Amino acid sequence: MRSRPLKALNNSLRSTVAGTPKKRAKRARIKELMEKETFWEHVFSQVADGVSLPNLAAEIAVPYKQLWTRIHTTPELDAAFQQARKAHATWQEAQINRIANTVEVGITDPQAAKVSIDARKWLASRNDPSTYGERTQHDVKIQSIHTLHLEAHADLAQRMKVISDEGETIEHEEEDE
Repeated sequence: MRSRPLKALNNSLRSTVAGTPKKRAKRARIKELMEKETFWEHVFSQVADGVSLPNLAAEIAVPYKQLWTRIHTTPELDAAFQQARKAHATWQEAQINRIANTVEVGITDPQAAKVSIDARKWLASRNDPSTYGERTQHDVKIQSIHTLHLEAHADLAQRMKVISDEGETIEHEEEDE
């Protein structure tokens, strides 16, 4: 059995690494995609239709983390993403109304409708918690009583300083009886 002679290695490691041109082409395609406004319109349209971001990333062959990071680090894209989520929550509300109507008419089993409605309520509350969430946020400003007390003392000391500078002394003599 004869062995074949080994080929000499190329000095450039970059040119011999498998997949480098493919990775470079993939990065260039993703960068080109993310620069197009039609790409983002498609993404947010899909989110509004209820497609999850991980599923969408897999569908368009863009790494999820890269897509998520780009959306949440760009204020305009983040605002559009939140708007798409709110649109999906509103769509869920419409579906809940439709399901409730089919139960009232007798088309849908009430127990099956309850499961579907509960799932849709949960989705709506996650997509738009300010409108459909159960929690309410109260803006409460808490101040330390000690801070208020010290501020009042400092204010009183300032006022007392002003009064003592302006005042005049009245002397009188005491009489013994």
